[in-house]
Amino acid sequence: MRTFIQILALFLAAGSTKAGIVASFQADYVTGTTAGQTRAAASGDGWNYMTNSGGAIGTASNYTSLVWNPTANLDGKTGGYTFSSTAYPLIPPDTYVGLFADGVGHVGKGSSQDASSISRYAIAAYTIQTGEAGSLALNNGVLSTTAGIGNPLNLKVYVNDLLIHTYTGVSSSASLNFSDSLGTLNAGDTVYVAVGPGTSDNSAHFNLNFDVVTAVPEPGTLVLFTVGTITCALGALRKKRRKTA
Repeated sequence: MRTFIQILALFLAAGSTKAGIVASFQADYVTGTTAGQTRAAASGDGWNYMTNSGGAIGTASNYTSLVWNPTANLDGKTGGYTFSSTAYPLIPPDTYVGLFADGVGHVGKGSSQDASSISRYAIAAYTIQTGEAGSLALNNGVLSTTAGIGNPLNLKVYVNDLLIHTYTGVSSSASLNFSDSLGTLNAGDTVYVAVGPGTSDNSAHFNLNFDVVTAVPEPGTLVLFTVGTITCALGALRKKRRKTA
């Protein structure tokens, strides 16, 4: 009977597992203290705000850290991370790209506006810290757009340079809810959530939020675990009865 109780306790513990928040985009936002300071410099908590100024999205070596610009403003938010600490937004090829408080942001130029035909993304990057390794996921993801954007926005999720998911066609005054399994990650792996334009960045304001969380078992996994638990428990009881018979 003790064996059955122990197995049942393991089942109940697994069934009650909840996602734990490792990092949260809006809640973790930290403003810079000095013009030109990057998000990573402002707080060594694993967050970095970036854009793919060096080439196409999907290759981390193409990404450049945005810097704190105390005079930049967007949708009523003054001060944000942009490509320049003093001259926002007219810094080609990353004109207008920026991430501000409360998830407010703006994409860079679209492929039809750039001489190299590359769309410029606003990228929220989180690097897994010591003690956070394991099976992780994105949860509570929301990308919403303002009225009047000329071209739908796209959202891409990467782990390092591996594309996890692409969401396309987030149009004017629309909202996208997203969540993705990220797999088993190690300390030093980086999750990139990138918002970019279509062919152009016409009034492409957005609001973004998401959490990086510890993954919870899928319902099917719990069902299999339940079946296995019951089978093991019955087997243990039969074995005990045979010994006492």
